[in-house]
Amino acid sequence: MPTQFISASGSAITKPFTCKASYGFTLLEILVALAISGIILTGILYVFDTSNKSYIIQEDVARMQQNVRIAKYYIEKDLRMAGYGIRGMAFDGSLIDAIFFENNLADDDPDNRLPGTDSITITYMDDDASGCGTGGTLIACDALPQLLLKAQMPAGSAEADIQEDLGVSPFSDWRFGCSCNGIDYDSFGYPAIITSPDGSQSDLVFITQAQDTGGGTEDKVQNHPYNGFENKVLNTYPTNSTINFFNPNSLLGIRYFVDTENYLRREKNGTAFKVAENIEDIQVAFYGDYNNDDTVNITDTGDRYKEVNLVSGVMSSADKAKIRYARVTIVGRTAREHNGIASKRPTVEDHAGATQPDYYSRRVLSFTVKIRNLDL
Repeated sequence: MPTQFISASGSAITKPFTCKASYGFTLLEILVALAISGIILTGILYVFDTSNKSYIIQEDVARMQQNVRIAKYYIEKDLRMAGYGIRGMAFDGSLIDAIFFENNLADDDPDNRLPGTDSITITYMDDDASGCGTGGTLIACDALPQLLLKAQMPAGSAEADIQEDLGVSPFSDWRFGCSCNGIDYDSFGYPAIITSPDGSQSDLVFITQAQDTGGGTEDKVQNHPYNGFENKVLNTYPTNSTINFFNPNSLLGIRYFVDTENYLRREKNGTAFKVAENIEDIQVAFYGDYNNDDTVNITDTGDRYKEVNLVSGVMSSADKAKIRYARVTIVGRTAREHNGIASKRPTVEDHAGATQPDYYSRRVLSFTVKIRNLDL
């Protein structure tokens, strides 16, 4: 439709309507734009993917390092306590070892422990062990009073004279039973510890009877063979040796091992707790004055006993007591394999490394602990 305009003179001017043609993007322009966008998007995705993979790897590595540190913390803490409170302590005629370990576990290990790794058991007294508590109508066993040995009987006798009157409270409590950690000792078989007056020697025994003779000064305790143990040791101790109830929970035997799922476990009282995951190996070596030069030098091969000696029986209890340092090496790995990372489980001590690489990242941590509770 024509468009009318009014001129200055007032006359109408008619102008025909015209429409200019408009054009869109051509197919070529669209293809070029898509190509450029694709290149930019691909670059962005590549950067994101690389960053994400790097983040995941670093997270795995950080977690692995934390697991190795946790493993070190627990093993080191217990190793520093090895032998505390058990110097000269024996059970059934044999000294209780502060440290025992098994070298390069076999493939058919019944406890599901990882073949080739070491297992170490650390023993010490726990001063913080909880008391016995009560059980039913029985008194707590840790309330039983201390007894003193008279040592008037022959050394091989299963009876021992004591200085206290078992007919008078509180010493009479030894005759009527007690409870400790949920166990009622109402039929005899008390775990007890006898210690020499100077504290240099002690034995774990079982008191199988407490006898009130009525004479006041001739009362006896008996330690007949019990539950397969020889147990006849009370009269090998001198006068004034002390006899006390022994709380089994106070003697800790902590065993560390790696299971087939690569968990480092801390076993206590038969229960193996998980300490750290993705632990691939633990190896232990010991140092002492085995070359008899009155010096322990961990760089001297004469002061270092190979692990196999402890396991094969070459090392006596006296030699074990010479241990002054323990070196522990822990191998950790990431939870997942990652492309671009190639490594092999390394050789540690006498455990040969893997022959084929994989894609795990690994960390090796070695530390040496001075064991202060054993004497040369």
